[in-house]
Amino acid sequence: MDAILLDALYSAILGETSWGSWLDNLALMLPGGKAVLFFHDVDRSSGAFVLSSRFEPSSLKAYNEHYAARNPWMPKAAIRPIGIGVRAEQMLPRQTLEKTEFYCDFLKPQRLQTGVGVTVVRDGGTSFLLSVLCEDIDDSQINKAADTLTRLAPHLRRAFGYFKRHAAEEAVTGLARSIFDLTCVGVLLVDSEMRPIAKNAIAERALSEGHGIGVNVAGRIRIASDEATRAMRQMLSQWDRATLGALRTASFRIAVGRDGPPTLRLSLVPYNNMSEAARYFTGPMVLVLIDDLRTPVKVAVDEVRGALGLTRAEAELAVGLASGSTVRDLALARDVALGTARSQLHSVFAKLGVNSQAETVRLVLRVTGRLSGMATR
Repeated sequence: MDAILLDALYSAILGETSWGSWLDNLALMLPGGKAVLFFHDVDRSSGAFVLSSRFEPSSLKAYNEHYAARNPWMPKAAIRPIGIGVRAEQMLPRQTLEKTEFYCDFLKPQRLQTGVGVTVVRDGGTSFLLSVLCEDIDDSQINKAADTLTRLAPHLRRAFGYFKRHAAEEAVTGLARSIFDLTCVGVLLVDSEMRPIAKNAIAERALSEGHGIGVNVAGRIRIASDEATRAMRQMLSQWDRATLGALRTASFRIAVGRDGPPTLRLSLVPYNNMSEAARYFTGPMVLVLIDDLRTPVKVAVDEVRGALGLTRAEAELAVGLASGSTVRDLALARDVALGTARSQLHSVFAKLGVNSQAETVRLVLRVTGRLSGMATR
């Protein structure tokens, strides 16, 4: 059984088979088995079944919306040793469990009496767990299943590292080849604990300088703006894909000095370019785009100017738009009146034969040869 489960596990990690198939195999260990990968935040008394086998959709919905906060096994799960498979009765005596709402209204109607579980990873107050729930069975079967979870736990921990590395490479390496590097914009990927897990060279330099954004002694991102910090924490607290997808990019202008003008623009983007399985293993992540407003657009201007027949001022404006700046931002950065910048934009439209900023950006990206790198972002 171990060999079959391990083979199926690595097939799921590498995307050759689905996680549902692996959990189906795992559920077969026990009679009437239902398997689930889930998380629980003990500080908030919240959590969710993320990847599961043999649970009805209505049961998943009920757990995520109601019973997660009433799961009586979770207080013990938050402190038990990581990687050790245990029986349900080691978490809570059966007679105590049977008096709970969780048992009476959630487990019993599904003919679930007991089970085994293992804490795979613990990150702050959040535990990531694997459980197989089942009908009532004899001690030898349940003990054997708990031992199997113990042997599987190290391999599941590898999945967390694999998916986080893969997401980091996907997000930052791909963007590093895009217009952001050409226009001196830093790209930083931040995980659910506000730790930087990947960055391009520009972001690395910005963090090391520590002006407006940096890293504290605990290795977590520090931003010189309470509003931006709150926005990042909100994005990183959203585990539900639907909620995450509804969040919009937030942009903040930050002054390094107490009385000076804004010198840094941070754009926070919820990173949602992942499958449900990958999202379980990585947790919520946020892309941070770092734009130094004191740095004029240096790269790609001559290339765009020559290819599109623009003046230097017009090319700077066009490339600035492609990097995500607004006309107002570019006017401030270049110390020109907003009316002047708008006049230059209309001149760009006329020379390029376009009618919108979006069309202008597409032409700039084609010229720099990076359109394909941005298409999926």
